[in-house]
Amino acid sequence: MEQDELISKSQLKRDHHALQALGAKLVKLSEVQLSKLPLTERSREAIAAAYRLKHGPLQRQLRHLAHVLEDEDQEALRNTLAELEAPTQQASRRFHELERWRESLLSEGSPAIDKLLVMYSQIERARVSMLVHAAKSSLPREATQGARLLFKYLSENVK
Repeated sequence: MEQDELISKSQLKRDHHALQALGAKLVKLSEVQLSKLPLTERSREAIAAAYRLKHGPLQRQLRHLAHVLEDEDQEALRNTLAELEAPTQQASRRFHELERWRESLLSEGSPAIDKLLVMYSQIERARVSMLVHAAKSSLPREATQGARLLFKYLSENVK
């Protein structure tokens, strides 16, 4: 009995669904990003065909793309895709870190400013205090603007 015969039908379905998910990710990439991936011309054509489809036809094309991707070096493809996604994930992590700092500064006040100064010595205490005070303003428009300015200051100075 060969190795292929030992794979269950359920495992084959899971593998196919994973390839469909990979195909859906590929369809969302720009042409520049796609050009960096190790794909055959057949796969590139299947991805290009999916660009202009919606709903049912797109789902059929993704199933077709999953079959086409079976012939690709999936490990190399996933590794390259992870490298392409890394900068986006880093930017997202940084954004969330800045959001946490802002929320901490607004809710805790002076103790949070002290923590921030310990971690980032280039921060100006007076500037942060002024921005926190502005963000806590009783006027909604000024509070929103103050919160934005605080976030902008943090994004420029927390590195």
